[in-house]
Amino acid sequence: MINTLTSTSPHITTNSYSGPYIGNNGQSSGNVRFNTMNQQLEVYDGSMWHSITQNVNIGMSLNAEDAIRWAQKKMDDERNLEARMAKHPGLKDAYEKFQLIDILTREIESAE
Repeated sequence: MINTLTSTSPHITTNSYSGPYIGNNGQSSGNVRFNTMNQQLEVYDGSMWHSITQNVNIGMSLNAEDAIRWAQKKMDDERNLEARMAKHPGLKDAYEKFQLIDILTREIESAE
């Protein structure tokens, strides 16, 4: 079982692993485990476990990282807008009207 995962950006680092391995059911190539006897991360090649003796980054493609950053920015923007609309009723009214007009124009365009 993975006890903790930490991340700085979209990369994941395992801090403590007490289960036999991460992967498919049963041992198969590519499975990963933390060996508590030698305190090392190991990977299974299909016949034996090999220690990974250096830091390993598990990452994503640049497009995936960009998508996550974009989604985080959008969530921040939405929270900021919600807070501003709570302070300024006119902004909330204008935003609701914008949403209605956006829906209506999409319906018109889809009917064309």
